[in-house]
Amino acid sequence: MLKCSFFFLLLIIISLFSLGFFDEGSNQYFPLIFIFLSFVSFEVLNLFYNISLKRISKSKDEGFLSNIGWAFGYLGGLLSLIIAFYFLNYTKNNGYEIFGLSSFTFIGPFVGIWTFTFCFFHFKNFQNKKFIIPKVDSLYNNFDKAKIKYFLISFFFFNNGVVSIFAFASMFASFLYNFSETEILLLGIFINLSGIIGCIIFGIYENILGVERNIFISILGLTFLSLILLFVDSKINFWIIAMSIGFFIGPIQACSRSLLVEKLNLSDQMGAFSLFSMLGNVCAILGPFLVGYVIDVFTSIKAGLFIIPLFFLLSIVPFWRKFNV
Repeated sequence: MLKCSFFFLLLIIISLFSLGFFDEGSNQYFPLIFIFLSFVSFEVLNLFYNISLKRISKSKDEGFLSNIGWAFGYLGGLLSLIIAFYFLNYTKNNGYEIFGLSSFTFIGPFVGIWTFTFCFFHFKNFQNKKFIIPKVDSLYNNFDKAKIKYFLISFFFFNNGVVSIFAFASMFASFLYNFSETEILLLGIFINLSGIIGCIIFGIYENILGVERNIFISILGLTFLSLILLFVDSKINFWIIAMSIGFFIGPIQACSRSLLVEKLNLSDQMGAFSLFSMLGNVCAILGPFLVGYVIDVFTSIKAGLFIIPLFFLLSIVPFWRKFNV
C-alpha cells in the first residue's frame, strides 16, 4: 500500500531550493545528493500523476487527456526554458551575476517555485489516497489478462530509440550538420512545438483510430524518419526530419500512458506504472550507452545513428504480433 502525500513534493522543492546555496567553488558532492533526491522525488510524483489520469477522465477521454497533458508538459518545459534563458542572457553582460551572486544559483529555486505552482493543486486532490502495490505474480497475471505483455516489450525497444534521440540530437546536429549553439537551442524549441502539435492531433483522433493504432503509426513514423536521417546531408533537410520526428515522439509517449490506463483496472495501475517507470529509467542508460558504444567502436557518428531505427524496428515485432493494427 502506497499513500499519496505531500512528502515527495516537499522533498523535490527543498532539494531544488538547496541547489541555490552551491556555487562554482562549492563542494561538488552535496549538489549531487540534492539532484539525486530531486530525481527520486520526481519519479514518485510522476507515478502518482500517471495514475491520476483514470480518476480525472471519462472512459473514452483517457487518450485525449493524456495527449493534451503531454502537450502542456512540452509547453511548460518550453516556457520555463525561455524564462531561464532570458534571465541568464540578461545577466550575461554582468558576468552572469545579479545581487552579487551567480545567476546560475537562481535556476534551482526557480524550478522549485515552478514545480510547486503547477503541482500543488493537482496533488492536493489526491492527498492521503492509498494505492495497492501488487505482488510480482499477480502483476504478471494482470498484464497477461489485460494483454499488455507484448506492449511492454515493444515499449522497452522503442523507448530506447526515443531516449537515444533526446540524448544525441544536439551532438548529431553539431557534428554532422555544423549547428551553432543558438541553432541547437532553436532546434530543441521547434521539436517541442512539433511534439505539441502531434499530441493534439493524435489526441483528437485516438477515439477514432484507437490507442494501439496511434502507437503503431508513431513507431512506423519514427522508424521511417530515423532511417532517412542516415542519408540526409543538408541542414535544411535535417531540420525537416528532426521536426517530423518531434511530431511523433510526443504522441508515442502520451499514448503509451493512455494504453495502460485503458487496458488495466485502477487497482492494477500502480504496479504497471511502477514497472513502466523502471523500464524507462533502464532505457535512459541502455539506449545512449549502446549508441555511444557503437560510435566509439566504429569511430563514426552515423554508425551510432543506425542503432536508433534498429530499436524502432525491433519494437514493431511484439506489437505487430499481439495487437490488431
